[in-house]
Amino acid sequence: MTNKEFRDKIVEIAHVWVELKVPYSHRGANRKGCDCSGLLVGILQEMGFLHGYTLPVYERRWDRGKDKTILTRNFSPYCTEINMDEIEPGDVIIFAFAGVDIHSGIFIGRNLFIHCYQDSQVKIDTIMNSSWTARISRVVRFDMEKLV
Repeated sequence: MTNKEFRDKIVEIAHVWVELKVPYSHRGANRKGCDCSGLLVGILQEMGFLHGYTLPVYERRWDRGKDKTILTRNFSPYCTEINMDEIEPGDVIIFAFAGVDIHSGIFIGRNLFIHCYQDSQVKIDTIMNSSWTARISRVVRFDMEKLV
């Protein structure tokens, strides 16, 4: 499987999760429920990667000066950071709130991405929405060889 085929498969499976209306579930990572990073973990596991393993979780503290723990999965060991002008379907957009990376979504082309946000379900949104565009922190690309 080439890297492009790998990313295309991520997008294909993500569309299935949209059609299934997979609900938000904090720290979930399967078709019964997922959070934003759990969407990626579940898709990768469906593709045969990371079986029996979840991506590492790390804590971030944020909430307008209040002490609050945000749990998210750290994709860094499995990805390469790329420039926004290099983004292709299947790449992952990381969003920051108050300077802290706390949300992610799968870019699917035409300025659209698939994600699962709190109190919602897996869905398609546009990055052209100013609330998302302003929060783009970085873009990463999964490296198949690092996932094996």
